[in-house]
Amino acid sequence: LKLDGCYCNASEFSTGFPAVGAALNATGRPILYSCEWPLYEYRETDKIPYAEIAETCNLWRNTEDVQDSWASVDRIIEWFGDNAGNLASYAGPGNWNDPDRLIIGDYGFSFLKRETQIAVWGMMGGPP
Repeated sequence: LKLDGCYCNASEFSTGFPAVGAALNATGRPILYSCEWPLYEYRETDKIPYAEIAETCNLWRNTEDVQDSWASVDRIIEWFGDNAGNLASYAGPGNWNDPDRLIIGDYGFSFLKRETQIAVWGMMGGPP
């Protein structure tokens, strides 16, 4: 399940996202829970509660949607490079940073750019 944060009040994220996670867990079924909690928090503050997010969500989006351009991919790579210290300890089995979709099937990108994106995506702790 992907839960977006569009048009939501950021002050409710610390209760809303965990409530949905608890409801999903209460089903007793394995459900992958993707949230955009950090993406919208970054618009409000630079203190993102990654420990709480990692307890609640399986993967989380940190950046805007990737677009079909190398400039967009590069912005996401730069963002992760600038913020790696805040993220590295929270990614692991069952928890992943979500750098958005791969553009590697876009033949407008050179082979090297496609290869670079898939390699960096893995280093960012993206989902397998």
